[in-house]
Amino acid sequence: MTLLWVVVAWCAGIIVHTCGHYIAFRAVGVPAAEVRVRYGLNGGHIELRDGDTWVVPGNPTYVPIFIRLVPHRRHTFLTIAAGQGTELLVAAAAVLALVHAEQNGLASVVAGVSAALFLVDLAIGLATTLSWRRPTCDAASLWVLAPDRALGFLIISALARLALVFLANV
Repeated sequence: MTLLWVVVAWCAGIIVHTCGHYIAFRAVGVPAAEVRVRYGLNGGHIELRDGDTWVVPGNPTYVPIFIRLVPHRRHTFLTIAAGQGTELLVAAAAVLALVHAEQNGLASVVAGVSAALFLVDLAIGLATTLSWRRPTCDAASLWVLAPDRALGFLIISALARLALVFLANV
């Protein structure tokens, strides 16, 4: 039964993360016709419109399209950080609610999956960024934009997830 909850929490985390990016795109003024959410075996991602075609992250034209759609640096950082931030906020709310309801086992699953998603995203992102020699994940993209803010955001995100794991297992 626990494995089922891990799979559910993993899928929910990916959905929330990706929707966080989409909501941020819309919040900074990107028209709905220019951005869409897609899910597949490799998780979720945001595709951007380039004329009649949709461009996926990792494509060399993705970043120039992104910059055209979100030209302000502050909005760019927000749009990229929104995936991790939204997933963390939803996970924190779920963990707190589950602990309050004395469902510490499920709270532990949610906290653990949130931490695992964060670490997997960093590991895969680092590997592909080094291999492709361009940012391919949220953390690398944030680092290129503003290394000091990226480091602060990532440290706070990691510490918050550790706190959730601790809270769920107390």
